Amino acid sequence: MRGIDQMRTYIDGVFEATSDVHSQFRDVHVTEIGDAALVTGVLDQEYDLSGERQSISVPTTFALRRTDDVWRICLFHSVPVAD
Repeated sequence: MRGIDQMRTYIDGVFEATSDVHSQFRDVHVTEIGDAALVTGVLDQEYDLSGERQSISVPTTFALRRTDDVWRICLFHSVPVAD
């Protein structure tokens, strides 16, 4: 996907089909280098997707940048891996 319009359409569809979300972010590690930071961990989620209960556990990474003393997410990456 490229561009804000494609992302917005995709995310709106996901939100419409998803309900009863429960999330936990565990095994968190933070590396801060000046005004940049990497946050890694494991995201555990349970949710209903189009009426079916789902459960996932995925390695997740956030890249952040500090601007005017506020941390902003630059990149979010989370990919499920098979058992």
